[in-house]
Amino acid sequence: MTLTTDQVQIADPTATCSAQEIAAVWERCDAADPTHPYLLRHHVPRLTLRQVDDYLVAPLHDRHGGLSGLRLVDGQGEEDAWPKTASVLPYIMEHAEAHSTIIVRGALADAMAIHVACRMQVLHIPMAADASALREAMLAAHPRRTVLIAETSMAAAAAYGHAGQRLHHIVVPPYGLSWSQLHVAGGVKAVRSWIEDPIALFAGVTTPSTLMVRSSGTWLGATRIGGPVAATDLAHDEGQDRWRRVVYIQDRDGRDRVLLIPEQQMLLKPGQVLARLIEAGLEINDPGAAAYLVAHLARTQVKQRLIVVQRGGWHGEHYLGGAGTIGPDGNTLPVLNGNLALAPPASSEALAVWQQTIAVPAEGNSRLVAALGVAFAGLAIGLLPGQIGIGLHLRGLSSVGKTTALRVAASVYGPSRDHVRSWRSTDSGLETMAVQHHHRALVLDELAQISADAAAQAAYILANGAGRQRANGAGRALPQQSWQLTFLSSGEIALEDKVAERAGSPTVREGQAVRLIELPADAGHGHGIFENLHGCPDGAALSDALSRAAEMSTGDVAKAFAQALARDIVEARSTLVNERERFIRDHLPAQTDGIVRRVYANLGLLAAACEVATQAGVLPWRPGSGRDGIAVGARAWLEVWRQRSQAQSPLAAARVWLADHREKLTPWTLAAQEENALGYIRLKPAVFYLRAEGWRRLCGDLGSEKMQAALTEAQIYRYANARPPGGKPGKYYTIYGALIDGGV
Repeated sequence: MTLTTDQVQIADPTATCSAQEIAAVWERCDAADPTHPYLLRHHVPRLTLRQVDDYLVAPLHDRHGGLSGLRLVDGQGEEDAWPKTASVLPYIMEHAEAHSTIIVRGALADAMAIHVACRMQVLHIPMAADASALREAMLAAHPRRTVLIAETSMAAAAAYGHAGQRLHHIVVPPYGLSWSQLHVAGGVKAVRSWIEDPIALFAGVTTPSTLMVRSSGTWLGATRIGGPVAATDLAHDEGQDRWRRVVYIQDRDGRDRVLLIPEQQMLLKPGQVLARLIEAGLEINDPGAAAYLVAHLARTQVKQRLIVVQRGGWHGEHYLGGAGTIGPDGNTLPVLNGNLALAPPASSEALAVWQQTIAVPAEGNSRLVAALGVAFAGLAIGLLPGQIGIGLHLRGLSSVGKTTALRVAASVYGPSRDHVRSWRSTDSGLETMAVQHHHRALVLDELAQISADAAAQAAYILANGAGRQRANGAGRALPQQSWQLTFLSSGEIALEDKVAERAGSPTVREGQAVRLIELPADAGHGHGIFENLHGCPDGAALSDALSRAAEMSTGDVAKAFAQALARDIVEARSTLVNERERFIRDHLPAQTDGIVRRVYANLGLLAAACEVATQAGVLPWRPGSGRDGIAVGARAWLEVWRQRSQAQSPLAAARVWLADHREKLTPWTLAAQEENALGYIRLKPAVFYLRAEGWRRLCGDLGSEKMQAALTEAQIYRYANARPPGGKPGKYYTIYGALIDGGV
């Protein structure tokens, strides 16, 4: 559009212009003629429009209110912008009393019609993408302000949001009309009516024109036949069976509900569909028009397919939990039965409160770091197929803070009172809880409450991820339940103490020890589980503060972490593996046996989960805090494990001592040149030649007689003369290396 007059010369609309040039052109424009054909045709006043020749001129503003261009409209309604770069910027019409904003897409007459009908600030903007971006920017600056987008039609509105989403912030005119045409036909009352009582819109949904569903209800022409109801998605189960239509209704109490109605009923048994809707609370005012309603739902075209699954956790790139589905949007989406929606974004405010009241005081306290490691690893473990479950047991006397640690872990998922469970259960009860906590953490208080029989298998049941094979009344096998989780436990007794109550199982097997890692609850600093009081006068005060904060948690922590993992599953999985390997590399003691390696690998996953949460901004810790805290716990576990191994078996005690001290022994080939009070080692084949001091330390509290008897019985020991290369013969306590090589 080229405009050249005595007042204004716009010969090249594509040319760039300075703000001063634009302002100078605007000042040379006259006030708009109220009899301009465009204004008369659309029944709108001239407002702040100006005029040059036969063109109406509207000012374009940037998002800060500065003049950035002009919009030109001729008598036939053709519009253009000068300069061209200004076409994405809004034309602002203000109301002095406005407390809300509406962003209008469409012709200038549409924006003017809405402006005169509603006491709102109106922004006229031509592009849908820019309308969404502008709305987000306005909400960021003014979170409590109402910001709507007025679109041109239902088809245009369907492009917003993710498929199936209720578009509460979009308003459209009735079928076949524009906002300006609605204004011409019905005046300001008609425009205001369709904004204050808008059409119920869902992204990706195209509805037939037989009925109109508005916030006030479902209408057949001018007759309201019932409450709001709309089909939004199609759904089926994981086996591509049981196709159902997802139907939204608003019940008689004004609550939004979502129903799954079999597609076969939609087509073959509309009466049953209507009965289901009424049963769910949908108001029906005109039973005679009910057939139109069911046909309307059946003929609605929907874009999204939902895959309804029965168990939460990770399904491909999506995490399914109580808040809904977390992960990338798409036309095919897995959803949890009973919660068919995408989860809303985690609340940054709620996350910040949790970080300040729980995460910050937890940093530097190894037992709390370990507890949070269990909580975050519960979400992350699903990214590592084949990883067995990991359990951590805090053992200690009452009043050291064990329950506080459990509450801190539970707060990741919500109020701690809702997420701390009891060990008081049978093994079948544990299976039920395990399924419910698939790909998350299970928090269990007071090990003493479980029966001895159940305790003997508890670690295996929870960690191995598979229930017992069961049969129905006819003897046919039922589907075996499975899960993958982490679990945190506490108690005044150890697992072996509970197992010892059961006849025939006096000790804990090594596999149980790997799956339920026992950690002394007392950190050894005089404050129970705490090493760092973070300014509190004592451990009780810090424990009380953490417990109160844990009760106020909203569950947004788990949601934020799952959303961070889902943003890039491949990268998250790689980081978890790398961080676990780094923990093992940095903290696993040299020359350790297989049990210690497996425990450190499991603890390494807890550390890795903490580091991933830190990198995602969920944990406000310095990098490495998670690793350091878990490493402190790992050393405490190792000390307990070695003491217990020594107490249980002379062979085990000897194995641990030799593995830990082999680097301190002098090679047998150098025995003649280097004196070593402990003794010497020959590598091929491995043989230990201990001197009196080395033998005394090896025996420890067990005593020489008991150790000698055990090693002799195993046929790996003798006390005899031996001559080192180039040296003199002497008597040595000789132990053959099969003990630490796995042969004994």
